[in-house]
Amino acid sequence: MLWGSISMFKNDEYIKGSICVLGALLFGIPIFIGWFSKSNSIKEDKPSVPRLPLPATKEELIKLAKHITGEDKEIMKVVLRSLENPKTFCQMEIKTVPEQLYDYQDLLFDWYEEEDNNTNLQSIVMLFAIGNANFIAGFDWKDDLETFLWKMRDIKCLQQHHLPIDDASLAADGNISQWCLLLNEQWKPLGFQNVFIDTDSDEYWVAIVPIATD
Repeated sequence: MLWGSISMFKNDEYIKGSICVLGALLFGIPIFIGWFSKSNSIKEDKPSVPRLPLPATKEELIKLAKHITGEDKEIMKVVLRSLENPKTFCQMEIKTVPEQLYDYQDLLFDWYEEEDNNTNLQSIVMLFAIGNANFIAGFDWKDDLETFLWKMRDIKCLQQHHLPIDDASLAADGNISQWCLLLNEQWKPLGFQNVFIDTDSDEYWVAIVPIATD
C-alpha cells in the first residue's frame, strides 16, 4: 500500500496517494500499539521475589513482625521491647550479648546523630532483633552463594518446615534475587516463599513466609 502511494505521488495522483497513506496509517497504528502493549506485558509478567514494605508506624511494624515470625510468643516480646525504646533496647542488648550477627553497636553509631530519625531507627532495630533470633536473614547485595546458603539454612521457618535447598540449582555467579526466586519455585508446592523486606537500600532482608491463599 505504501509503495503504491509513492507511485501515485510520482504520477501526480495526489488525492489517491493521500488516501492510500491515510489507509496505511490507520491499518498500521493499531498493529504497532498492539505489539508494543504485548511487549510491555511480557516485561511486566517476568517473575520476581515479592516485596513487603517496611512500615513506619509501631502498629504496622508489629503486624509485619507477627507475619514474619508466625506470631512466635518469645520473639514478639523482644519485638515489643525493641519498639518501645529502640536506643535503650540496643544498649541493653550490647551489654547482655556483646557479639551478635546483626551488630547493635554499629546501628547505634550510624544513627546516633540522627535524633529526628527515630521512626527509621525503630524499624531497623526491629529487623535486627528478629534477624538475631534467626527469623530473617540480612544480605549485602554482593554476598556470595556460600554466605547466602549459610544464612538461609539458619532461618527458623526453613528449619521448622524442613524446606529443602537444592544447592546444585543455584549458580555460583548468580545473585540474591536470582537465588531467592529459584528457591521460591522449589518451595511453591510446599506452600512457602521468600520475600524481601523493602528498606530502600542496597541490602536485602529476606524472610520465609507462607504463600497467601486468598
